Amino acid sequence: MTDLTSDHEEALFLYMLRQIERKRLIREKFDNAGTMKLFFCKKCADIVKCTSKQRWCECGKSSGFYTDKLNAVFKGKDCVPLGVGNTGFVKAVKMAAIENKHQKEPTTCKGVDFLSFVILDCSTSIKMKNGKKE
Repeated sequence: MTDLTSDHEEALFLYMLRQIERKRLIREKFDNAGTMKLFFCKKCADIVKCTSKQRWCECGKSSGFYTDKLNAVFKGKDCVPLGVGNTGFVKAVKMAAIENKHQKEPTTCKGVDFLSFVILDCSTSIKMKNGKKE
C-alpha cells in the first residue's frame, strides 16, 4: 500500500508542477522583439511563415517576406499578418515534451498554449501592399 501511495503522490506532484508551469506560460508577457511573423490567406485558409525570400500561400493571392530581422512586407487583399511570441512558443514545445513523457495512457487533450496574434495595421514593423496599409 505504501508503494501505491507514493506512486499516487508522485503523479499528483508532477501534475501540480505541470499546472504551475502552464499558468506561468499563460501569464508570461510577450516581448515584441522576439516574434515570428506569418500570414494567413483568407481566400485559401493557408498559413505561411515569412522568411527573407518572398513566399506565397497555396492559392497565390497572399505573400510575405522579411526585409530585415524585424520588419516584413505583406501583399494581397486577403493577407492577414500574424505574429507568434518566440519565447512562449519555445517554452510550449518544451512543456509538450514534458507532458508527452509523463502521459501514460492515450487521451483526448488540448495541448500546450502559446501566444499568437493578428498584427494590427498600425504596427510599424509591417508594410502592406494591395491591402489596407501602404
